[in-house]
Amino acid sequence: VGVAGFVALLTLGRYTAASAHVLEAETVSAQGRELLEQDELSQSERAEMLVTASNLYGRAVVLSPSNDVLHRRASLIVSQYVEYLAEQYNKTDIEGEKQDLFDEISTYIEIVVEESKRATDINPEVYANWGARSSTYSKLVGLGLNSYSRSALTAMQNAAALNPLNYELYYNAAQLYVVNDDNESALRTLSQVFTINPDHVPSLVLAGELATVEGDLSQAQRYFEDAKS
Repeated sequence: VGVAGFVALLTLGRYTAASAHVLEAETVSAQGRELLEQDELSQSERAEMLVTASNLYGRAVVLSPSNDVLHRRASLIVSQYVEYLAEQYNKTDIEGEKQDLFDEISTYIEIVVEESKRATDINPEVYANWGARSSTYSKLVGLGLNSYSRSALTAMQNAAALNPLNYELYYNAAQLYVVNDDNESALRTLSQVFTINPDHVPSLVLAGELATVEGDLSQAQRYFEDAKS
């Protein structure tokens, strides 16, 4: 076997090994979701499954570092673990535990951000990569890390450029504008939702709430009535 053949075999071997890790990770994730839906998953088991799936994707990424799908899935899996850690952080009042959890959350947030960025860097023309990146950033904002709101908005704008008819992107963007106290941009973004889907109830309710804050009570009433119909 020549050098080119050896390289091809080596690449194939790495791809096969990476695929095996992915299959195992997705199996673990599917089992976890099923047990969670059946209310048969303890918090410690949930954590263990998330860590296992995250580590498996980590191994897959090492073996196939140019695969944007692996980076995308890794960011989504690890973001679930960040959410779990944040839940535990909010449940404890023990200062030492809170500090340990905060340190662990910080570490895994860096992984989430890096993996989602790697996916879009490798293949910026794929909508799913930008959708996952915006989703992971939005989750971080939902955990109170508002510093990621601008990054989330940028990712959503890139996702919308590739999938302009996805009205939920505009709705999610409007929520982020609200986080940034930019109600004007939020209402303008919601108008894009109504152009695509004028009956989107969450957007109508949010628009009604924003119109109320702005003092336009007659417009707010119209939004609320449309949401009920």
